[in-house]
Amino acid sequence: MPKQAFLDDQGSMAPLESSSSLPLTPAALLWQDKKLLNFSSPDYLGLSQHPDMRKHAMKYLLQYGTSLCHPEISSGFLECQQEIEHKCAEALGMSLVHFFSSRTTALSFLLEHFPKDWTIFLSYSSEKWLQKTISSWGGRIIYFHELTELDALLPLYAQKFIFTSSICGITGKLSDLSAFTSIAKKHECFLLVDDTYAFGIKGKHGFGLAQGKQIDFLLCGLDHGAGASGALIAYSSSTASCFLHKKTQDRDLMITFSTLGAIEAAFELIPQFEGERMQLEQRSHWLRMQLPHVDWEASHLIAIQCEDEQDAKQRCHKLLQQDILCDIRRTSSHAYLQVVINTFHSPEELTLLLKALSAHREDPVVNHLVTSLS
Repeated sequence: MPKQAFLDDQGSMAPLESSSSLPLTPAALLWQDKKLLNFSSPDYLGLSQHPDMRKHAMKYLLQYGTSLCHPEISSGFLECQQEIEHKCAEALGMSLVHFFSSRTTALSFLLEHFPKDWTIFLSYSSEKWLQKTISSWGGRIIYFHELTELDALLPLYAQKFIFTSSICGITGKLSDLSAFTSIAKKHECFLLVDDTYAFGIKGKHGFGLAQGKQIDFLLCGLDHGAGASGALIAYSSSTASCFLHKKTQDRDLMITFSTLGAIEAAFELIPQFEGERMQLEQRSHWLRMQLPHVDWEASHLIAIQCEDEQDAKQRCHKLLQQDILCDIRRTSSHAYLQVVINTFHSPEELTLLLKALSAHREDPVVNHLVTSLS
């Protein structure tokens, strides 16, 4: 297509509505001069606004500057980063941790050390960024629905990975990590677990559901429950020796010094939020119990299945008209209206959300709304 024809074609599309927004708290957002009740924030514990997080970020910024954690010398390392990585590895029950600028860059770094003839097994509910990253690597992807299907497929391939999330980022369902570890051991394949959506709010001291499990690689985005940015890859005792000296020297994969300070603070703060985690669990459970056709055993990510993507968009728009912000998530076969609960949402705000959801469903939801939470 000629240059001008391409520009004309793109210019003919309906322009997207553009407007400024400003996060106020993890539960509130300022948009078009309106305060929205925010049910899409990944800042589950509100750590991104915590004063200790800001102090640590400023401390590292003032001491090391605004640049990246790059050693500038081949095969070198920064002692300040290595010390924090060691602390994080100990907290996660793993042998080695490396920090990266994002989950995508972390996963890409890991996969590039495996030949393209390897096969990765993914759930059909995997997120698009994950599918795209693995496709860019070039290996084979095999999708599965159930663990029994996975168990039957694995013997057909020689060199293989299993990739699963401890909590599905789309549906909010918890994975059976014990079953996954058993299957991986049975078929002698690597197991990689993304613990992003559990980190900070699940597991011992809040350090996730994969902590201490018999897994080979742990992937975790730190821009959710940790309230920071960047991501980490953690290695088990059996895999750490292979990656100990393979840390990237690519500047595009590095975190900043201020991010390093925030990560250090997050790992110190998260164990102190036990009460907040219990409250989040109780309130998420309460809301799930009020909604029909929602898995009550799921997590703080509540997915309401819609007829199709258009239906999800209409529901999302109707909620926005009532000053409530939710998100739309998609799998290969379904569209969902996703509600993300965090520790800043009050019982009154959850009740407002429930009333708004109930008003736009064809079937009656709940006749009696509980107005207080234990």
